[in-house]
Amino acid sequence: MAKKVTKRSKKKTAGRKTALKKNAPKKVARKKKSALRRPPRKLAARAAKTAAPAPALRIHCVVHEVASLDQASAGYAQLLGAPGRRIEQGGGRHFFDLGDAVLSLLDVSQGGMTPRTSGSDLYLSVPSLELYYDRAKALGWLSKADIHGQPANQIVERPWRERSFYVEDPWGNGICFVEAGTEFTGKMG
Repeated sequence: MAKKVTKRSKKKTAGRKTALKKNAPKKVARKKKSALRRPPRKLAARAAKTAAPAPALRIHCVVHEVASLDQASAGYAQLLGAPGRRIEQGGGRHFFDLGDAVLSLLDVSQGGMTPRTSGSDLYLSVPSLELYYDRAKALGWLSKADIHGQPANQIVERPWRERSFYVEDPWGNGICFVEAGTEFTGKMG
């Protein structure tokens, strides 16, 4: 049989609900999602306006891993036309100055490892492309690859207007020699 609801029973249940609400933990007010998340472009633009200018960056050192420091340093000395300098501390290294940067040959075989390449060529801008080409050819280091359908082992004007050729050392490290004044920097116009 169903209970009869009276005014008195309604007041009792309403009073219980109020008491439960008073003892319940308070809900934390939440901000609207739109206030929490801004579109990435707006955040980047705002950060650019308020951020201090970035310091001038420059390449300090590029490392080519090799397996024989004596063989590598002799080959690179012939290729670059400078003897470089041997660094005995911290493993077998031989440094070559490249303007403001340094090319470091690292003999990883001294630690029982096999040389790995970076997977990318080092690009060097030089005043006399033919001089470096003759040195690379004498070493047998001219690349056997094709670059955009053109032989990498020949001095060619590339589709991006650089005049260059590519070298690969015996450990697979690549170098592209680019004639000074033809360097492509990605800036158009």
